[in-house]
Amino acid sequence: MNKSVSLITLALAATLLSGCAAAAPSGGTGASGGGASGSGSGSGTVANSGNECSIAHDALAKVVTGSLSAPYQKGDTCYFGVGPNGTKSGSALAGLYGDSANVRYTTADVASEYQGAKVAYSGSKPLTGVGTEAAYYDGGNGNPQVIAHTSGGFCDVQTSFNDATEVGLKKPSGSRTIAEADVPKLAADLGAVCTALFGG
Repeated sequence: MNKSVSLITLALAATLLSGCAAAAPSGGTGASGGGASGSGSGSGTVANSGNECSIAHDALAKVVTGSLSAPYQKGDTCYFGVGPNGTKSGSALAGLYGDSANVRYTTADVASEYQGAKVAYSGSKPLTGVGTEAAYYDGGNGNPQVIAHTSGGFCDVQTSFNDATEVGLKKPSGSRTIAEADVPKLAADLGAVCTALFGG
C-alpha cells in the first residue's frame, strides 16, 4: 500500500492541522458551489498549506487495498488515483471521471458548504462519530460520498471505485459496484478520512 508520509511526519502534520483548522483562512472567499461539486476557488480555503492532502492520503490508504496514487492538489481538492488509475498523477488524475477519489477540505463557509452538500446529496443518511455532523450518500451504485463538518472545517469525500475488490470487498452480483449491505461500513471507513483532517 503506497503511503506518502511516515508515521512521524503524519503525526506532526496532524498536530499542526489540529492547531489551525479552526482558524480563519488567510485569504480567498471560500469554495464555490454547494460543496459537492469539488471545485475550489483558490488559495486561502485549505488549512495548513497542503498538509491535509498527505493526511487524507494516509487515511484513505487504510481503506483502499489496491493501488493508490500520491495526492495531487488543485484548489481545495486533493485527488487520488485508485485501482487501474492508481499510477496516474497531476492534471491527468484530476481529469479522471472513474476509478478515482477526491477529498475536499475547506475552512471557509463551513455551514453553507455542508448544507449545500446535503441538498446535492438528496437522500443521504446520517453517519455517526465523524465531526459535529456527517452523512453519506450511496450514489445508486454503492460508491459512497461522505460529507462532514466541525465548527472550523468541512470535508467531502467522493469516490468512484472500479469494483469492490479495490476496497477489499467481494464483488456483488448485478450492476452495483459495492453491495448495498457493505456501503455503511465503507462509508464509516471513508469518514475516518474526515476525522483525520479534523485532527481527531
